[in-house]
Amino acid sequence: MKRYVTWKSYPGVGKEKSMYLYSLDADTIDDVVDAGIPNGNYRIFRRTEKADGTGSYRNIYIGRVADRTSDDGLKDRLKEHIGEWRGDLYFECNSEPTPLAAYQHECRDYHTWKEEDQAEYNSVHPAKLRPNDKCPVCGE
Repeated sequence: MKRYVTWKSYPGVGKEKSMYLYSLDADTIDDVVDAGIPNGNYRIFRRTEKADGTGSYRNIYIGRVADRTSDDGLKDRLKEHIGEWRGDLYFECNSEPTPLAAYQHECRDYHTWKEEDQAEYNSVHPAKLRPNDKCPVCGE
């Protein structure tokens, strides 16, 4: 299942942004995520229903896959999260050309969503790939 979602002020962008979010289940992941993505990023959202029947989406987790040797790196990583949290869960994702690009994207997402008091299941800064890697946001 997919849902078209619009944020009036998307974190980090500061303006309206629309995108598709996809149900976090194995069939949907297999249908929408390309095979053979060894480096990429993803965001997991929980949908909450309001009394008036409308829903809102809250980012609960930011993650990445880097240098996964399996043919289905990003697919496999997303599937590892199935059943990890309760609720009506959705994801969106992207591929990256290198492990470093995936790390840097995850860092930007982490800082952006944490400033919005979201990504509640990201309790620590994204792990570096190599000791000399630097976060593009905080420099750590």
